[in-house]
Amino acid sequence: MAEIRIVGLVAGYDSEPILRSIDLTIPSGSLTCVLGPSGCGKTTLLRVIAGFMAARSGTVHIGEQLVDDGRRQVAPERRGVGYVPQDGALFPHLDVAGNVGFALPRTTRDQRRLRAETVSEMLELVGMPDMGSRLPHQLSGGQQQRVAVARALADRPALVLLDEPFASLDASLRDRLREDIRDVLRRAGVTAVLVTHDRSEALSVADQIAVIDRGQIHQVGTPFDVYTRPADEHVARFVGDANVIDGTLVGGTARTPLGALQVDAGCVLEDGAVRVVVRPENVRLRTSDATGGSDAEGVAADVTRVEYFGHDARIELRVPDAASELIVSARIAGAIAFSEGQRVRLCVVEPVWAVSN
Repeated sequence: MAEIRIVGLVAGYDSEPILRSIDLTIPSGSLTCVLGPSGCGKTTLLRVIAGFMAARSGTVHIGEQLVDDGRRQVAPERRGVGYVPQDGALFPHLDVAGNVGFALPRTTRDQRRLRAETVSEMLELVGMPDMGSRLPHQLSGGQQQRVAVARALADRPALVLLDEPFASLDASLRDRLREDIRDVLRRAGVTAVLVTHDRSEALSVADQIAVIDRGQIHQVGTPFDVYTRPADEHVARFVGDANVIDGTLVGGTARTPLGALQVDAGCVLEDGAVRVVVRPENVRLRTSDATGGSDAEGVAADVTRVEYFGHDARIELRVPDAASELIVSARIAGAIAFSEGQRVRLCVVEPVWAVSN
């Protein structure tokens, strides 16, 4: 295992840098997801760590070893890094065992024996102990990715880099495989970095998430922190569905079109104009014929759309009494109790989070 320390990293292919002053620490033994949209610099960051691309400036340490300082770079094969590309990139003419053991020495009898033992151990680790003689075209997409992970782990690296390894798989297989691969990496005891644009993937498997956009990191934290306490509006919207509403912060309370909402005590913004983040699952609805009508009991809203997903439903609502048109999304579990055109009362679970306007 190795801690990764990146300080002031600048990298790019042309005159315009892709990565701009990246600072990131990846704790030893952790699984860190670098999360961001296509073209934001995720893969470039991975390539610099692996040594496939040189930094322009800044430093990259893998453990105690300085591997890049913008002037000198340690060769990729000397960094102790395993790499899993998006499509697995297995050699089609080699069987599974040949792929897994490709980089292992086999000149002497002892080396060949150790190689066979390592291949067997890696295939056992990824749940494919009896598939060493199969060729890649005889495997499913998920099995091919397992083999790619086994190959990356075979040389006992301190660090494994995974470049969107589940992107080409169907949804049900992707969900199951990412859980299995997470468990494999933890059992192997390596530090891992996984880049992805899939927020569900990052939230479900990561120990730490680094949200990146346009070559800059916006926030680094646990999945819980980046979801519940986003650093800015970009993070709030990218990490999960969000209602982001104008408000005025006064003494820990945000005055909004949805009423006066208590703000989380961890929010350190000064009083004034803010943007209030309300997740759809924190919106509560009830029929409008219930008694009451004060701010504490919510505001009037009209259902404009209902989308049913089986395990839950997304309800879109319009708040007619807002100064300007305000559309709010809610997520409710179970059976649908609301229909388009219905007037309801809308309440928000407090406390909420706020970001700078």
